Amino acid sequence: MNTLTVWAPNAIGVELVNGEDKSSFSTPVNLVKTSVTYKNVAMSGYWGLPGGVSSPLKDGDSYWFKITFATNEVHYRIDPYARALQHSQSFSIYKDPESFQWTDTQFVPPTFDEMVIYQIFQGAYAGRGDADWKDPNGNNYHFEWDNKRKGDFNQLKNKLDYIQSLGVNTIELLPVNEYNGDDYIGYSPVSYFAIESSYGTVQGDGSSYDDLKTFINEAHARNIAVIADVVFNHIGAVGDSGALWNFDSVTQNIYFSGEEASNQAGGSFGMAPDWAKYEVQKYIEDSCFYYFEELHFDGLRFDFTSQIINRNSGSGQNSGKEVLRDIAWKLKQSFPSKILICEHWDEIGGDESAQWMISYENFDAHWFNFRKRLQNVLWPFASGAENDLAVAINGGNYQKSYNRVNYANNHDECWWDGNNSPQKFYPVSEFNGWRGDYWSQKKARMMYALSFFVPGVPMFFMGDEFAMEGTFNDSRFNNILNWELEKAEPGPSFKRMFIKLIDIKKTYNPLLQPGNTFTWLHYPADGWFAFKRKWNADVLIVAGNYHGQDMYHYVLNTQGETGNWSQIFNSDGQEFGGDGVGNYGNNPNSNQGTISINIPKNGITVMGRTSL
Repeated sequence: MNTLTVWAPNAIGVELVNGEDKSSFSTPVNLVKTSVTYKNVAMSGYWGLPGGVSSPLKDGDSYWFKITFATNEVHYRIDPYARALQHSQSFSIYKDPESFQWTDTQFVPPTFDEMVIYQIFQGAYAGRGDADWKDPNGNNYHFEWDNKRKGDFNQLKNKLDYIQSLGVNTIELLPVNEYNGDDYIGYSPVSYFAIESSYGTVQGDGSSYDDLKTFINEAHARNIAVIADVVFNHIGAVGDSGALWNFDSVTQNIYFSGEEASNQAGGSFGMAPDWAKYEVQKYIEDSCFYYFEELHFDGLRFDFTSQIINRNSGSGQNSGKEVLRDIAWKLKQSFPSKILICEHWDEIGGDESAQWMISYENFDAHWFNFRKRLQNVLWPFASGAENDLAVAINGGNYQKSYNRVNYANNHDECWWDGNNSPQKFYPVSEFNGWRGDYWSQKKARMMYALSFFVPGVPMFFMGDEFAMEGTFNDSRFNNILNWELEKAEPGPSFKRMFIKLIDIKKTYNPLLQPGNTFTWLHYPADGWFAFKRKWNADVLIVAGNYHGQDMYHYVLNTQGETGNWSQIFNSDGQEFGGDGVGNYGNNPNSNQGTISINIPKNGITVMGRTSL
């Protein structure tokens, strides 16, 4: 149950009042000073219900904390631990955590090696091109999209059968926290507990909290894990740090350090939390446990950790770096089967690189920009990009193959912010082409396919599986996911390819078993590359061609791998919309140390050993 305890060290009085009209309850509920223990320290500055007094709130009730400042000013503040708000600038809604009946006790999440991640923005997954969509039971949900009231968790739940049909075993949702306004993808949280009100069946009534639980429970029923993005590098948005700003004082901003979190372009995301304070540390740590214990998420992806580890840098054990390390360690001790992923922008080098985040900060994996490096290689007349390709294929000396999440696309890579900055495109539109363009299709297929065979966890963005084109924008109808493209070529062909790739990833031991190995057979040069993935006697050989000419009868040294081989995948397969240049019917023997294979232009072919 919610404890209705609030941190307000500068207040001289705190009262629990009604949300709608800010009136006192029939019996006024005045909180009293109390303390909360964290890291074996009794922290004062908290207010809670007096002994013997029960909360008057029941599920769905609205409320404020009426806080009297030291200046005798009265302000109405949200409950930072409230599970729901009416909206980002309004009252809290009490939700009983025990009221939901979970049925997922038998669910076992995929191992990290088995994961295939499908990233979804829940607010723009449904509503365009799917007005006639029916579920397997024949129900037509008549989805309607509005740029203010986003798509919701209930709509997303109704798409779970489709998601399951792809074979993916892990969904990653963009942030589900209540964020600043409703017209955004969620990376400006105003609370680390409240679930975004616009994602509920009825906006602003707290249903978003219940609907999220229902969605996760239904995903688990289909053996699909669910990961959440969490944004701890800042609170609020630029120029508006949200409901926690000046929470109990006009002079002391208890939740904030006074530092800004910078974005990748050098601008500001907003104000950073004060990692040096135990009370803030506890708030962030509690929210992580809340995601796992109460919401049943199966992992967390920490947004832009580069802007966490360098906050409060002079605070020693209470710096952002050390606090994040401590929180991640506690989470791993309590939830070893749940994955912790960081988005860290120093991916492969430096003293505080992504590898360091894994070895020192206790993360399991980091986001890796596989897409950018493949783009550098596949642009016409590209030169000197072989190192980019080599890093994309095996970029880093990691202890575990799952230590990278390789994205061929994600929300950032194709999201247009509506300004005049360079637009970012879905892969089929990235090479000055479109989804019907021959070369764009080829390069996109190669990019997607290769991400499944290199060391790491493959991740793709909603719509990639049916060749979504153009740019993505969550607040423009013509830029949200377009389900009409699922049925129009090359949509069906791309979808067949993704289903095949996902099945291979979940089936072949060299890609999913712990302890699998990677070895170069031909380091990127002369327009092609080859490598092998191996687990015991199971071997896959992946050969790729990144220039514009098909390669026929290329002799490849297998480095001692004898036996018979057959093609298990070809990105240029005709069933995927390609030309069919590959190795169908070519079953070479490598007892002489080599095999002769064909490698399609801007494509990959994968050979599996069938017998020794």
